[in-house]
Amino acid sequence: PDTVHFVAEEPITGETVAFASAGPARGGVAGGAEIYELYVQNGFQRLGLGRQLVEACRAWLARRGREAMIIWVLADNLNRPFYDRIGGRPAGHRTIRVGGAPVDEADYVWRLERIN
Repeated sequence: PDTVHFVAEEPITGETVAFASAGPARGGVAGGAEIYELYVQNGFQRLGLGRQLVEACRAWLARRGREAMIIWVLADNLNRPFYDRIGGRPAGHRTIRVGGAPVDEADYVWRLERIN
């Protein structure tokens, strides 16, 4: 009940072409929220769907009193400049393990203003 999922569909076929999910920040950050997933299918990128999905998550989280929103992105993701363009602030790095191999991630943070 404390998470949300947004989906963008292709208007003619109804195919899901983008999605996002968000909720409380993992790791117990007080007042924090996190976008867990953000995906826009190839061929539908650079149409504003990613920006709209991030904004939908931001507004939903702000209405629930969250103070900040974070998203973790693979450090070598070529689309990282997108997060800068939409107002995310680089805040740190971490290394996780995927299939036993170390993978570097970077995080982007947004301050949220309460929306009634």
